[in-house]
Amino acid sequence: MRKIFALTLFLLAACQPASPTDPNAVARKWLDDADKKAIKITKVVTGNPKNYKADALWCVETDATLPEGSTYLLMVYRTGSNWTTREMTDGEYEWDLNGCPRS
Repeated sequence: MRKIFALTLFLLAACQPASPTDPNAVARKWLDDADKKAIKITKVVTGNPKNYKADALWCVETDATLPEGSTYLLMVYRTGSNWTTREMTDGEYEWDLNGCPRS
């Protein structure tokens, strides 16, 4: 009986969808879901996750520009297996604040 229970748990775990591991894929999905499919990701760099108490943070640059002429930037961060994506509303200031290098 224990073997059947263990096998059932193993099969259930194997059937669970894998959580994403690539910040580029997470950002792309977020853009697609926001109906911004035409926007292309041009750069993804590692930032400092401490401001969000996250395990990891990435800054995402796109080929889109905002009405005032600045580059459309995103942030992707992960805490455990939970991913969050959001726009950087303060542009390059927020990019610098999150410890993302400009190269």
